[in-house]
Amino acid sequence: MSGTPPDSNDPAGSPFLGVPPSAWIAANRGAFAIWDSFPVSPGHALVIPRRLISSWWEATDEERHDLIALIDEVKKQIEHRFAPDGFNVGFNAGGAAGQTVPHLHLHVIPRYAGDVEDPRGGIRHVMPGKGNYLAQTRTPESTGAHAPYALFDGVQRRLEQELVRNLQEPAFDRVDLVVSFIMRSGLDLIDEALQDALERDAEVRILTTDYLQITERAALARLLDLAEDFPNLAVRVFRDPGTSFHPKAYVFWSQRTNAVSVLVGSSNLSRSGLSGGVEWNVAIPGPGETLERFAEL
Repeated sequence: MSGTPPDSNDPAGSPFLGVPPSAWIAANRGAFAIWDSFPVSPGHALVIPRRLISSWWEATDEERHDLIALIDEVKKQIEHRFAPDGFNVGFNAGGAAGQTVPHLHLHVIPRYAGDVEDPRGGIRHVMPGKGNYLAQTRTPESTGAHAPYALFDGVQRRLEQELVRNLQEPAFDRVDLVVSFIMRSGLDLIDEALQDALERDAEVRILTTDYLQITERAALARLLDLAEDFPNLAVRVFRDPGTSFHPKAYVFWSQRTNAVSVLVGSSNLSRSGLSGGVEWNVAIPGPGETLERFAEL
């Protein structure tokens, strides 16, 4: 929501004031917090004063105290849900500094090891290539930034944690998973997070195959049980005896915003593939042709 221009029909002049309290993460006497609708990382949140002021320097001492206190509360929630490796916290003041909404809001941005190629400098450049979310097309070439190719190698960084984090991220309302095989051991690792996504009405599509008869019946049975409870879950099995089937991709995206997280690599949906085995999976900066190819399969 931080990048949404004020609605000219909104008499308050701030899109934040239209967010119902039921959607707040936390609140206190002088401030409230929400998830950013254009997150630069999973768990990106905003802390906003209840009073419509444009900058930190207009806030009273009491408001500043409440804003800082709420940052601490939001940080705890982010740590519990997303387990980040660090944080950037700050605000934009004035158009020259990038402020697009004339209502003060403090960004609490979780950072993850490998989310950018070289994080040194911190808030000097925050998240290369993700600063201007109003741009319709953003590529590393157009921004002059390096692509954030984070490697999940199964040793220093396990795919399980990233999948759980993305499944629980409110910004993603679409989830597409394609793997060569699914085992109950792998499904159990993400089962709770998968239900979280389904319960918030995210559309989830899972595609696997009967290739080499590795996919376990127990895993498919569990998915079919979930599909009976959640019509927003679709499960398909690719069948073609003459075609090998080896794709492994996990795509999290949004129909409402440009939020996206794509992981492509070697991990199937198994315990060794997600946690404990040596696997190489790479986070790429955009969906590219993955959505189109997924739909074709």
